[in-house]
Amino acid sequence: MSFNFYLYRAANDLPPMDEWEDMHAEPVGDVEEAKRKLDVALGGLRWEAAGGGWNGLGADQARCYLDVWLNPEDDGTLRFIVMNKAPPSAMRKVCEAFDLNYVAAPEAGDLVDVYAYDDTDRHYAVKTSNR
Repeated sequence: MSFNFYLYRAANDLPPMDEWEDMHAEPVGDVEEAKRKLDVALGGLRWEAAGGGWNGLGADQARCYLDVWLNPEDDGTLRFIVMNKAPPSAMRKVCEAFDLNYVAAPEAGDLVDVYAYDDTDRHYAVKTSNR
């Protein structure tokens, strides 16, 4: 199973995003600003327009797989940075660069603790509290 990790900022103590009835994720900036910050945090990505959004791939996929998606809402608001099969070290860098406090794996209905596992672990660590 492929996992997309959704990185975002929201009020503390919310349930996983697949349980929301309303949007709780805060805007993280516009797409161009996000692309610049991601390039700095992750060492440069190759960006391509894709389906109304942007896909950024890492330059050295053999060393570190990076597959980032930015899909703004119709008004241009960007609320999520989506990373496909991302190593926790890369997600930590993005969370710190954008001051994000949640990582969700909505396919499994989990919140992820990117500080509780490392790049050698086969499975992510489930977060039990967002305090």
